[in-house]
Amino acid sequence: MSAQVYGSLNHSFETGLNVSEPWPYDVIVNQFGLMLGDVDRGVRSRDLETEKPDDLRAVVPSDYSYGALNPVFGAIVSYGPMPLGLGQRFGKGLNDPRYRYALGANLSCGVWQKGPDLSDLLPAGRDTAPVNRFFTLGANFCWTNGRYVFKMDAAGVVTRCWDFGAGNACTDVIVFWYNGGTQAYAYFAMGDGVKIWRTADATAFDQHATLEARAWVEQGQNIWRAHDRNRLSLCDVNADPWTAANWSAPNTFYIGDRNHTITRLALQANLVVVFKTDQPYVFDTTSGQRPLYRHLRFAPDPSGGEAMGHWLNDVYVTYQKGGYRIDGDLVVEQIGPEELAENDSPVKGRLTCYYGHETFYLFGGLYDDDTGTSHLVQFGGWTEGADGQWQRVDAWHGSLIVGQAKRMTAMGSTANNAPAGHRRLYLGYADGTLQSFVLPCVPNPAGCSAYRYSVLDGAIYLPTFTGKFESNIKPLRSAIAAGLFLDADNYARLEYKLSPSATLWTSLPGTFNALPNKQVEFPPGTTTVLADFKVVLTSNANTRSPLVRGIGVVHDLHTDLRQVMTLPVLCADGLVDREGGPLPYGADGIRDILRAAHDTPAGVEVTFPDESTRVVKIVGWRGVLAWDRRIETWRAALLLHLNEVSSVQRTGQYFRLENLTYGDMEAYSYAELEVI
Repeated sequence: MSAQVYGSLNHSFETGLNVSEPWPYDVIVNQFGLMLGDVDRGVRSRDLETEKPDDLRAVVPSDYSYGALNPVFGAIVSYGPMPLGLGQRFGKGLNDPRYRYALGANLSCGVWQKGPDLSDLLPAGRDTAPVNRFFTLGANFCWTNGRYVFKMDAAGVVTRCWDFGAGNACTDVIVFWYNGGTQAYAYFAMGDGVKIWRTADATAFDQHATLEARAWVEQGQNIWRAHDRNRLSLCDVNADPWTAANWSAPNTFYIGDRNHTITRLALQANLVVVFKTDQPYVFDTTSGQRPLYRHLRFAPDPSGGEAMGHWLNDVYVTYQKGGYRIDGDLVVEQIGPEELAENDSPVKGRLTCYYGHETFYLFGGLYDDDTGTSHLVQFGGWTEGADGQWQRVDAWHGSLIVGQAKRMTAMGSTANNAPAGHRRLYLGYADGTLQSFVLPCVPNPAGCSAYRYSVLDGAIYLPTFTGKFESNIKPLRSAIAAGLFLDADNYARLEYKLSPSATLWTSLPGTFNALPNKQVEFPPGTTTVLADFKVVLTSNANTRSPLVRGIGVVHDLHTDLRQVMTLPVLCADGLVDREGGPLPYGADGIRDILRAAHDTPAGVEVTFPDESTRVVKIVGWRGVLAWDRRIETWRAALLLHLNEVSSVQRTGQYFRLENLTYGDMEAYSYAELEVI
């Protein structure tokens, strides 16, 4: 190892003496040997003075929550109500308003609770084709499934009531009662090339001799049908739509060109909205048809516009991977969960169906084409406003159910087979199967006595824990959970991974099963830099769920040992080293050495009197007088304040000087000495 001469060697050496840097100087700054003085006469200050200043561990935020605790005594990162829904990957601080994702849990209404209790429905004789449309005809709740029509009576009995024939499938249904008629009929669109059907009782069906349709919509005094790829025709509400002559000429209205077919019709702002496979159009008999937004044109997709639903005053529709909202002013806004750019969870994909529940929220079927899994998500969360009143916010929550390995294709509700005063929501899938659950009569399911919870565990995946300091080690002390309904049969537990890349979860010993809160300790020695937490909700009956208000993780913040040092460096002519030899540079040279060290942005190495070497940055510079003990007088000095740049330290370099006299030393360079 090489070294450098720090001054003249005009002093003697003892044979066999081991010496180390900074010998024969008090300090070496950027490879230059310098001498220190005493700030006070008679009080030795040459020895190194260091301390660790207050750092991030002692920062106290300016609020009156858990964050106001001094981190020296342990900090708490709290996870409470998360009304803004899923999609947050990393924790941003205290009280994050979003979670990462959930499976079988609902966080939309202030408390964390389990998702709905699903009942499976596997109709006998079903088609292995998608459940397409739900509709209500009289006392019957009905749906189309490929070539078949099923009905459910008031008692919940399901019957396959019609077969359209092999290779045929209904594309749309409308229930319509024209003003001169005696009853309502359900009219079935069968697509181009197959004539429409109708029924009044879901028992007897009739097929038309000439009329065809792709989709239906009712507008004021008209009923509209789409047919022949891109055509529209209308029938007055006072006329019987089963009479072909009551319809306008088949070529009365065209929507766009024939390259792209019509998939759905909707009504918005009393105008007909036509969803084609490439983009939506708006149409009226006065101004004709026009693209709803000319720039909003999608790559052709056979299912473009097929997923469509209404909620409040808005129309919701899916094109490609995006979910869009069309408001009463015909403003189009992309609002689907695909907009959650930070969402890397399994709860992702495209919306394949919609259902609006009262004024509470919109349900969506979210399908991941990569995994073939569907999730039930909810658009709309509830939070307490500044006036103390609860208000709805636009946010996606979910999944409310454990993922289903099939595509959700339709949603519809009925009072059949539901508790009095309630409705049951049915989820239809691409394989002809269905699932259902009772809809709550209030925004918060916990306030509905008829609502039933899943008996499966619900899981809430929280944003990755950073403690707000992503690169520091955090010892984990304990976790505390508070709730409204926690006992031995309805409880929560915490699972964790000490690294987001880990594959296995570890359960925190103990459960949160007591009111108003309970604290559970982490095993001693548990530390992390970044950790993932999962809260699992467990109950033993579908009438109850643990209701968790939030959870807090108690931790410390570990910081590296970085010191601040003060050195009074003598800065005068005629200084001598610790063996009495003169320094080769005077006052101006010393100032130049120190100024160069100060102006080095990355800091410089300094070897201190305790024989340790550190990289430091000169941050304080003040001219003072210091006592030079060697000649017993006051001398000019610079009082330097040094911040440690790196916590990595090394001890001084020791040199063995054996069998050498001063005369021998003249024949060797300092670099040739043996370093041990």
